Amino acid sequence: MWVPFHSRLISTVLPVLLFLSIAHAQDNRVTIWTFRGHDAAISSECSNQAREFLRLAQAFPLPHDWHFILVCDDFTWRRFVRETGQYRAGVEVYGSTNLLGRITYIRGWALTHVDLTSGAPSPARIMAHELAHVILGTPDDREAEAQAIAWLRDSDLPVYPIREAP
Repeated sequence: MWVPFHSRLISTVLPVLLFLSIAHAQDNRVTIWTFRGHDAAISSECSNQAREFLRLAQAFPLPHDWHFILVCDDFTWRRFVRETGQYRAGVEVYGSTNLLGRITYIRGWALTHVDLTSGAPSPARIMAHELAHVILGTPDDREAEAQAIAWLRDSDLPVYPIREAP
């Protein structure tokens, strides 16, 4: 379940050492949290992921009063996927939105490590898909994907194919 994992994650991995706010349409509405252990410096990899998130976020409509949690390391991401019940063998998860909690989790690694040979989505497609869940207020992946594709067609951002889940 979402809330127990989120609470456990915050209590065991905080303090949050990096807070970035996106100034969009003249007001700060989105916060990125990147988690690291006590006294750990933010890695250059995590900083690069945060910069990429900020760059991509400028291309899409952003919600009011929403939190984005950028999970920088893949070990924590895979733990998150397992503990929130989203794990399915052979299926990669790149983002996850909790509409009731007003939180979107983004797999930071996927924003900076694009593998064109695997059929993985582009970073822009990951962002557009998760933001479509938020803007439309829907948990339905097909609806979110249709909106994401519509936004991406109207942008200059690259789009790579995404394989359908089995």
